[in-house]
Parts: sequence; C-alpha cells; structure tokens
Amino acid sequence: MICYFLLFFFCFDSLNYFCFLSLVPIVSIKSYSNVETNKSTIIEENKNKSGIYCWINKVNGKRYVGSALDLSNRLLFYYSPAKINFALTQSKSFICSAIIKYGLKDFSLEILEYCEPDKLLIREKYYIDLGSEYNIIKDPTLPPMSGRQHSKETKQILSDVKKGEKNPMFGKTGENHPNYGKNLPNETKIILSDAKKGEKNPMFGKTGENHPNYGKNLSNETKKKYLMLRKKVRILVGLNQDNKELKEQEFPLNK
Repeated sequence: MICYFLLFFFCFDSLNYFCFLSLVPIVSIKSYSNVETNKSTIIEENKNKSGIYCWINKVNGKRYVGSALDLSNRLLFYYSPAKINFALTQSKSFICSAIIKYGLKDFSLEILEYCEPDKLLIREKYYIDLGSEYNIIKDPTLPPMSGRQHSKETKQILSDVKKGEKNPMFGKTGENHPNYGKNLPNETKIILSDAKKGEKNPMFGKTGENHPNYGKNLSNETKKKYLMLRKKVRILVGLNQDNKELKEQEFPLNK
C-alpha cells in the first residue's frame, strides 16, 4: 500500500516568500486495514523484527510513527486498554488518547520498514519529518540532556547501539586506552571521587543479603586482588601503612 505524506517547502526570492505542496509516496512493507481482526497475523508476522511502524486514523487521516526492537511486543501494547490507560497516567500521549477515543477499529497499521536496531531512531525521525500529527516528540534522536525523557524501549535501543564492538571504547585497554600513562590532576580525581560518593555509588546500601556477592565463596586469587587493591587505595589517600597495614585475616585464604 502507498501512503502519501504532505510536505511544505518554503523558498525565498528577492521579492517574496512562496510555498508549494509536494506529495511524497511511501511504500510500506506490510499493511493491515483491520487491526482488530488481524491481531494474530500482525503479531506473528512481526515477531523478533525491528523496524518502523505507523498508525493511521481512518477517520481524520492523522498518523503516528514509532520504532521498536521487537515490533510484535511493541504492537501488543496497543491491544491492551489497561496498559494504554496506565501509560496515560504517567505521561501525555496523543496516539494513546486517540486509540482510547476511537478504538482500534478506526485505525489501520503500516509497517514502513524493517531495519537494524542501530538505525531505528534515525529512520523513525525520517518518517516523522514526513508528517506525523500524533507524535509529540519530533526528534527521537535527541539525547536526554536536551530536555526529553526516553522511554524504556528507547533506552534499550540506545544501550544496544553501544554494546560490544559498537562501543567506541571496545578493545581499548592497557596501552590502547586514551588515558593510558596519564596522571590525572587532583581536581579531576576529586570530581571522579565525588561522583561515586553516597547514594551516587551503584553499591550504595547494598549490604548483607543485598550485596551481589552475598553468599559467594571468593577464590584465593580474588581475595589477593582485593588485598592489593585496598593497600594501594590506602597508599593513595596517604594513610600510615605502619599503623593501618591490612592483614590477610581480613580475607582469609581457602585451605
């Protein structure tokens, strides 16, 4: 099925402004005109596939463009009024409000394209730019620092994009690390230290049964590493090693 998105192009000459209307044809990969009847087909055909989808209101022609790592899981959300209503209590959503108002019977669904996870947000923005009245966020590629809050799904996409070999720091250890051999100034050390103090520390409050290593039997090698690490830390902070020297009794070795 071909969808037509309306674009306004604004041009300037020495005398005045003018604009003209352009129709941009978008050929979708899959089209479902009756989403209620075709629910099982929609979920099955898009299982474990990442891509871009588009809801179209058959009453007023308004559109919503979205992306998902697993389209089937994402689309299942729209079939649950309870989940939609709960989402509306957390934040504003034009598409969720519209589905509650009209019902899925008045919507059609287009799968615009399948693409790799690291291309999702870029491709989503491409289709949003072609026209998407229900999208509140017009640029899904913007980072949280720009004032928007990413959904859990978007955070997962951004996380996956930086995993393994996709991470710019992948394999950069030892001499290959950009900070190898550099002596950080005291000011930087203080900043790094303050960033991990108190509740900012990921291990804050994780004691006893809440500690990830609770109940685990550390190997002798690991215990020795802990001993060496703690000794180095005390040296760095200037403690008197004659009075504060660690004893192996703090980490008794296995016999």
